[in-house]
Amino acid sequence: MARKTKQQPQRNKFIILTNGKRSEKNYLTALKDKQSIYDVTVTFSNTDPQGLVKQAVNLKTKQNFVWCVFDKDDFPSTGIQEAFKTARENGIGVAFSNISFEVWLLYHFRKFSNERTVPQLMAELDKLLESKHYNNGYSKADEKVIKRIFLPQINNALTNAKIVHQERIKEYHETHNDDNFPYCEWNSFTDVYRLVEALKLKGLK
Repeated sequence: MARKTKQQPQRNKFIILTNGKRSEKNYLTALKDKQSIYDVTVTFSNTDPQGLVKQAVNLKTKQNFVWCVFDKDDFPSTGIQEAFKTARENGIGVAFSNISFEVWLLYHFRKFSNERTVPQLMAELDKLLESKHYNNGYSKADEKVIKRIFLPQINNALTNAKIVHQERIKEYHETHNDDNFPYCEWNSFTDVYRLVEALKLKGLK
């Protein structure tokens, strides 16, 4: 009599949509290889934050989780606020960085909250990678570089991002009695840590 093979329980899907073609997609794809309790997929879509959230809403079901990853970049603040609102109303997670995703990458090695431009962030990442004996520059960094240099320091990034987020909230509440946080004015800022924690990856503190 043939033995019955035990079927593995089907894992819930965790869908991540990003409009970042290189940095975000490379990082999130590398991160996906860490073991999660979910079946994780990462998809790039060439659209603005509002368009990204609309796509996410169409993918959302009771059995899966859907998150959007986007930056302030040059997108108008009104459009980003509208994307936040639509996401909240439809149970879509948002991981937002101001001014760009590179803030999250630098948090793997240092904490800061003063304003940065994208060229400044890129220059800092170039120097960082050079100090780690990678001399091809950040613009050439692929998933292998992300896995070798950044992901081993991911717990540092989680800690640094949380501290800055808490500091921003505390500062805001000194003059406001609401939670309408001006994320588009908070440069430098990122809450990508919320997405990383939601993935429930092994090896995180």
